Amino acid sequence: MKLRNTLLLLALLLWLPSGRLAAAEISSEARIVVPAQVQQILSVSYSRLHDPALQPLLAQVLPPEFQNVSTIFKQGGIQPQTDVRRLEFIIFSGAKGPGLLLVAEGNFENFQPDRFFHKTKRRPQPPQYHGIRYDSANGLDFFLPDNGTLVLGSYANIRRAIDAEQGVIPNLDSNSSMSDLISGTQDTDVWSVLNAAGTRNVLTSLVGAGGKMGNVLSRQFNGCRYTLDFTSGVQLNLELIAGDDLTAASLSTGLRAALLYREAQEPNPVVKQLLNAVEVDSAGSHVFLQVSSTENQLAQLTSSPLFKSIIR
Repeated sequence: MKLRNTLLLLALLLWLPSGRLAAAEISSEARIVVPAQVQQILSVSYSRLHDPALQPLLAQVLPPEFQNVSTIFKQGGIQPQTDVRRLEFIIFSGAKGPGLLLVAEGNFENFQPDRFFHKTKRRPQPPQYHGIRYDSANGLDFFLPDNGTLVLGSYANIRRAIDAEQGVIPNLDSNSSMSDLISGTQDTDVWSVLNAAGTRNVLTSLVGAGGKMGNVLSRQFNGCRYTLDFTSGVQLNLELIAGDDLTAASLSTGLRAALLYREAQEPNPVVKQLLNAVEVDSAGSHVFLQVSSTENQLAQLTSSPLFKSIIR
């Protein structure tokens, strides 16, 4: 699973119909299962991921087992539309490359893991890791750290989540930079935070990986966060974190120039129009990008070369 593929989820979410969602922050229980070497967290309402118009696009982005996660919820005896509040997609650095976890938050008090375990003579007890029971279904392993959290992923990635929860490896609470990024986004409808490497991927996709200016700019930021607002159409707010005020002011100027260059080179009229609408400013050590668009424009964007280059 490439990092860029999950970054695309932010673009996909923009395509959904307008409508406010209850603000929510990542819970303390969910934080402790996230390995400290986290690269990106994307938090979104469960109901928003199940808009019928979105399903064909999700098929391009998520591994097949994650596309059928609602089947696990239902098989476990809960009603996902009412019991599952939010999903957090977590990308973290692992020994063999990036790992992907899905943390579901909601009410799992009635979730029945015994429905996934078939007792045999060779296997009389459910499997455990560090004394924590985990189960399997539809190509995913999962465990319940508490009645409000369900963690899903591959066998290897679930073991890392259990390691984090049990204190074998550091968890998200020990990553101050990512925690600081989260604190500025968690009161919004949909949010995502990315470390420096993830920020580079975002900027190179936005301004063009081939441009030298884009490569230089992307290496100057320590991280970024997205927030989405659905009050009137769709508004994307991207906040980039630089080292100091002077650097941020300089990067703001450079980023404007890079976007203008990308706009001039862009053959797709929809992408060109969106690039033209991007507003860039800076305040303190932060650089802000803001763009507002209609749902129709963003729907057209999904068929553009820019969109396809991100998911490749």
